[in-house]
Amino acid sequence: MEVDETRHTGVWLLNHIPSWLGRKDGTRGPNTQTATVFDPVALAFDATSRFTDVGWIGLDVMPSSFLYKVMDTKDAGGDVAAVIETWVTENKEKIAAEFESRLSTYKFDDLARQALKEAIISYRAGSYLSVVRTLMPEFERFGRLVLQSEGKTGKQKDAVKAIQDYISNLPVGFYPPVESLGAFSMLTESLFATCFTEADATALTDPNRHAEMHGLATYGNLRGATKVLSAADFLVSAVNSAIKNAAIDP
Repeated sequence: MEVDETRHTGVWLLNHIPSWLGRKDGTRGPNTQTATVFDPVALAFDATSRFTDVGWIGLDVMPSSFLYKVMDTKDAGGDVAAVIETWVTENKEKIAAEFESRLSTYKFDDLARQALKEAIISYRAGSYLSVVRTLMPEFERFGRLVLQSEGKTGKQKDAVKAIQDYISNLPVGFYPPVESLGAFSMLTESLFATCFTEADATALTDPNRHAEMHGLATYGNLRGATKVLSAADFLVSAVNSAIKNAAIDP
């Protein structure tokens, strides 16, 4: 991430020596050095709420200057959703290229890779409904792949629980922080939530698989497609990790 701000920085000791190992009077030795370090996770936590409050998701390709612009727009009472949508519209090719680059690193399950590939092609073309309709059936299957990596089988609820449990235990930094926070929230709260009516769908803040597949709501627009594509990539990355870990430590 591009760093161009002094916010979300802190002074860190480069030698990590505890103070009680310093001088007898509690001060540090003359050779102790410090540096100002930028903390992208702290920025991600602060920025994410500004995105989710207006129904959007942060992306790793967004420079820190833009994240701060979103935060400052919110604080000034401006139209945050419009600022985000304008940036995404103008940088759609950059977003697609980033997802395409990540896809080249995934080494499992040809169908998952093909689904993501076709979704990225549709995203580039502005065929947002095709993005959503291509990826929605894949989320449950991703969960079954995690079960398989653990030597298990199960029903739909077992597949959903498997993927939610797995991503809940991923370490910080596994995935770009500003993107993972929004994707994680969507995957653990809205995507698989119970949804039987249009009112249920309206009450959810993020895309819901059941609502899209049964015609209760549609997320086939720029915002919905961006969120679904990000969440799918996050899951593919997680499943790829689960399968790799199972191969290393069966």
